[in-house]
Amino acid sequence: MVLLAYLVWQLIETALTRSAGPEARAQTLLPLIRKFIFIVIAVMVAMIALSSIGVDIGPLLAGAGVVGLAIGFGAQALVRDVVAGVFFLVDDAFRVGEYIEVDEKIRGEVEAISVRSLRLRHHRGAVITLPFGELKQITNHNRDWTIYKMPIRVAADTDPKAVKKIVKQIGKEMLADPELGPKLIQPLKSQGVFAIDDDSALIIRVKFMCKPRQQFVLRREAYHRIQNAFAAHGIEIARRKVEVSVPEDAGLEERRQALRGAGEAAETASASSGTSSAAEAI
Repeated sequence: MVLLAYLVWQLIETALTRSAGPEARAQTLLPLIRKFIFIVIAVMVAMIALSSIGVDIGPLLAGAGVVGLAIGFGAQALVRDVVAGVFFLVDDAFRVGEYIEVDEKIRGEVEAISVRSLRLRHHRGAVITLPFGELKQITNHNRDWTIYKMPIRVAADTDPKAVKKIVKQIGKEMLADPELGPKLIQPLKSQGVFAIDDDSALIIRVKFMCKPRQQFVLRREAYHRIQNAFAAHGIEIARRKVEVSVPEDAGLEERRQALRGAGEAAETASASSGTSSAAEAI
C-alpha cells in the first residue's frame, strides 16, 4: 500500500511539474496543490493501513469530525484566512514575483504564498507576513501596462507649445534608445497645461505608457532629460515661493509680523506639497 501510494504521488508530482511551465500563475498555485494532494494521499493511506491491520477506523473518523468541528469554532480567524486565500488565488489577484501594494505603508514583492498567509519583500529589504483575512484591497503593479504622469512647474510666461515640442522630441529619443525603448509602450508626451498654481506658475503634465515596474527608471531618465532640455532652451523651472507686500511706511514690527506670516504660509505649503518653499519679502 505504501509503495502504491508512493507511485501515485510520483505520477501526480511529474504531471504537475510538466504542466507548470514558466507561467507565474502556475508557479503560485502548484505548491499549494502539491501540499493538498500530499495530505489527502497520506491520510487515505494511513486510514487504509489501519483498517487492513484490523483497527476500527469508524470511531477515528467520528472523533476527527468532532475535533474538526471544535477547531472550526475555536479557530475562526484561521478558517477566514484560508477561505480568503482561496478566493484571492482563484481571482488571480497576485502571483509570486509580482509587486503589490496593500496600503500606504505595506507594499512589496510577493516572495511566497502559504495556506493562510502571504509573504512580501519590501523594496528596502524588510519581510512582511500578512494573513489573507487581513487583506481588504490590493493594488497590483505588475499587470499588462502602466501609465505614469509627471507634473512639471514652469514660469507663468512659458509657451506651452514650445514645451510640447521639447517633450515630444525627448519622447522620440527615449523610444529610440536601445536600453529605454523596449521598456516603453507609448512615448513621453505633453498633456498641456494641467493647472495654474496659486503663485501663478504653470503646471504642465507629461505622461508615458510603459511595461509594469519600469516607470521608475523611465521617470528618472525623463526628468533628467527634461531638465537639461529646458536649460538649453531657456525655460525656467518655477520655484514655490510666498510673496509678502508691506507698505513702504510700515514699521519694524509690522514687517516682522508680515515675514512671520510668510514663514508660516511657506511651511504649510511645503507640508502639503512635499517640496521646499521660499519666502521672499517685497
